[in-house]
Amino acid sequence: MSSTPRSQSVRGKNKVIIEKLTYETEILHRDLITVNLQYSHLFWAYYHMLATVRLLNLPGAPPGPYPASPPPPGEEPSPSQIPPMPMVPLPFALPVPPPPSPATPNTN
Repeated sequence: MSSTPRSQSVRGKNKVIIEKLTYETEILHRDLITVNLQYSHLFWAYYHMLATVRLLNLPGAPPGPYPASPPPPGEEPSPSQIPPMPMVPLPFALPVPPPPSPATPNTN
């Protein structure tokens, strides 16, 4: 069974689409790894902040053990080993937006 020019054209277009999707998947995978690393750093920074607050006996310190440092790469703790993140009250009040003004009828 010989290939027609149309089937060759479709195969060529499919190949281009597959190559493009493969490239975009690799980019997304790289970006996801970058985001995970950034999130991991933020997580441990927050964790250390909580540990410092607890060690200094500051008000609002949540109870609980905190690790001295993050685990080395490749040795991430299992979710069961990480205690839940307690909510720490903010030392300031967040601004509350004013309520919307009542609609006034247009008298023009």
